[in-house]
Amino acid sequence: MLLQNKFGLLDMKKIIYTSTLVIYILIDIQMVYTMEQRNIDHRIFETISSFSMTGAGAIPAAMGDTYLAVSDDGTAVTWNPAGLIVVGQTELAIAGVHFHRKENLSFSIDKQANGNQTTDQLNLRYVGLTQPAKALGHYMWFSLFYQKMFDFNRKWNFDLMKENNTTKLISKCDYQSEGDISVLGLGYTIRAKSKHFAFGMTCNIMNDDFTGNAWEQKTYQQDVGYYKDIHTDFSSKFYQVDKYSFKGFNFTFGLMCREIYQSPLSIGLIVKTPYKADLTKERTIDNLKNTSSTYTIKMPASYGIGFSYRFSDEFICAFDIYRTQWDHFVEENSSEVQQSPITGKPVSQTQTKPTHQLRMGIEYNYKKNDRVIPLYLGLFYDPLPSEKNPDDCWGITMGSGMVYSDLFTINVAYQYRFGNNINQSILKHWGFSQDIDEHTVHLSMIMYLSRFTTNNNKRKY
Repeated sequence: MLLQNKFGLLDMKKIIYTSTLVIYILIDIQMVYTMEQRNIDHRIFETISSFSMTGAGAIPAAMGDTYLAVSDDGTAVTWNPAGLIVVGQTELAIAGVHFHRKENLSFSIDKQANGNQTTDQLNLRYVGLTQPAKALGHYMWFSLFYQKMFDFNRKWNFDLMKENNTTKLISKCDYQSEGDISVLGLGYTIRAKSKHFAFGMTCNIMNDDFTGNAWEQKTYQQDVGYYKDIHTDFSSKFYQVDKYSFKGFNFTFGLMCREIYQSPLSIGLIVKTPYKADLTKERTIDNLKNTSSTYTIKMPASYGIGFSYRFSDEFICAFDIYRTQWDHFVEENSSEVQQSPITGKPVSQTQTKPTHQLRMGIEYNYKKNDRVIPLYLGLFYDPLPSEKNPDDCWGITMGSGMVYSDLFTINVAYQYRFGNNINQSILKHWGFSQDIDEHTVHLSMIMYLSRFTTNNNKRKY
């Protein structure tokens, strides 16, 4: 009887020990899986394409986005609205882009997950109509335009293995993001009595009802794992869809001083005001609509100055400096809790710094038999906002075009943008970083619809 009690006591201890071990392992696995779900909950704003608030058009793209003091067609309204001073007739401008983006992902916890992810897209970047007029002795310009601003297109697909003392877990991750933020804008420019000075402004309306300011993020994750201590397999699936809509508006103010004191030097200034935008997020998990959340997004101010120097009628060199206050970029939920959309951390724990873009471009107009063939080259430094110091991205550009009498002009540009070891502030527990390579082709056409004399010092081809 004593022996039976002894064995019974031993059996009971074994049962308790085994049960405790199983519960511990299950809790451990649940914590791992919950963490994985949290990991794939991507931030609202992702630094996918360039986060710079630049304009549209093949000519500025070919000059390294150096256009604050060079603006000379209807697309100027998206760079420096005061640049419309050079538009001498009604213009209809259309611009499109095709880009190929390669992202080389790197995970320190699992080298086998490293690899290239690619995205290709063709889209309409800009449509705008510019009309010059004269009233009360002043020349002025009016513009109505559509512009695509921020791009959220991305595709990732990789397998990631994580292992500790109790479990081995392989996660198959499939992530897709698609959409953009675009602007419907109204522009106005007025020239001083001196034909060398102008002031311009635009009202930029971002509304999902007008221009489809929405994007969608889809995440599918399948986990297959193994409990080492109890020699048991397990698996799970997770599917999440986040849909966002964005509404807001801001203003852009610009000044243009052309050929200062009859010199070859021109200067352009621009300020884009900060603003608050309303953002709505609808989340669906495993095909069941779970939550709807609202946020206030505080978008930062940005401003820049540009210089251009005309060495001759054929040759122009330009340089721009542009600053964006990304340290003032804040996401606030309905409970008034604020965090940085860039780092995902509370504002009090975020040390994001402003970015400073540097751009340089040249233009040479080759003339032959009454034909003008413009040639463009450019360089730019386009850092991405990140935790602490910005991530460095660089680019080179080139382009050309054709002028067809007084009917229209066609321009094409190529941009190559690259960055190494960027975005290390996200997915830190995976030891994440990436290299990016972007190839973008810009094509734009300017159609001249009517003649209007403004004596505006348009370029002398």
